[in-house]
Amino acid sequence: MSNEIKGGTFKAKVLDYAISASKNGTPQACVLFKYKDDDGDTHDISWFGSFHENAKEYTVRDLVTLGFSGNDPSVLAQGVGNGALNTTEEIEIVVGFKEWNNKTYPEVRYINEPGGSKFRNKMELGEAKMKFNGMNLGAEFAEARQGRATPAPGKSGPNMAPKFGANEDPKFDANEDIPF
Repeated sequence: MSNEIKGGTFKAKVLDYAISASKNGTPQACVLFKYKDDDGDTHDISWFGSFHENAKEYTVRDLVTLGFSGNDPSVLAQGVGNGALNTTEEIEIVVGFKEWNNKTYPEVRYINEPGGSKFRNKMELGEAKMKFNGMNLGAEFAEARQGRATPAPGKSGPNMAPKFGANEDPKFDANEDIPF
């Protein structure tokens, strides 16, 4: 195992947090994360979210992703003991690298909900039903299930192939065209 930090997307937890000032005096949120990389090595990495006019929108969004439910970020100055950020739930961080003074440093580029941006536009059930209304996908799902193995007795569910009758096997004609 190597302790070299590699870029990628990793599940992480908040270890500690604070408020500090940038070199020009702008307040910034500081969050220390712990994560395991794909090799199983554990790393700590810090993220700094600026409250500068050009960055505060992203900092606020990221703090909310980390569980901040208040309106006054100064409470982050009290650190991990005050419960302002969630330290028990995993989130996803994207680790990348930046160049500064001719040196390369790891940095947290993005903070995402588990699943990352894949779930950013997640729909509620009612909205999803409205989107699928009129598509009549039942036949396409039934066709896709043809030729799949029968699940074990009592093991059906939303992701399982349908149970076939005791004397009925899924039909497959070896002369049919295979679409791949």
